[in-house]
Amino acid sequence: SGVTRGVHITLQKSIPMQAGLGGGSSDAAAALIGLNTFWQLGLRSDQLHLLAAQLGSDVNFFLDSVPLAVCRGRGERILPIPLTRPLHFVLCKPSGGLSTRDVFQQLQMAPPHGSGQIQQALRGGQVHHIGTQLHNSLEVPARQLSAEVTHTLSAMGRVSQVGYLMTGSGSSCFALCSH
Repeated sequence: SGVTRGVHITLQKSIPMQAGLGGGSSDAAAALIGLNTFWQLGLRSDQLHLLAAQLGSDVNFFLDSVPLAVCRGRGERILPIPLTRPLHFVLCKPSGGLSTRDVFQQLQMAPPHGSGQIQQALRGGQVHHIGTQLHNSLEVPARQLSAEVTHTLSAMGRVSQVGYLMTGSGSSCFALCSH
């Protein structure tokens, strides 16, 4: 933008670090939006998205504040998905965290898991079908790195009648609930 002025930002974190909940990415998106306003830069959404893509894979998602989306590429290509009914979750964050870098270093790439069936289930509001389509390729390396993640997912599996999964690169896990 050519701005030569500085700024002092104080950040109070409410989302736990190393939880796979996008806390750092949402902070970066908020900083971009806030500085665009504070410095009166007038950057358009597409310009902010180009900057966001340089900061991190999930930052783009938080720029537009859509509740649900399919993200492609490194996360910079966003397709909003409408919610036809509320979804209910139980979220659990183990005491330990996981480094995104460590999880990705352990990842063995597998064929991509398509999102077509889960999108169809979301459009139809079929919660149980949504649960059968949940997938996170980062879960295998996260389980290898953290016994807490393995334990939490096992506990979620014992109580969830719909579906459960780890969030992002971990360590948080969630259970999808029917109500």
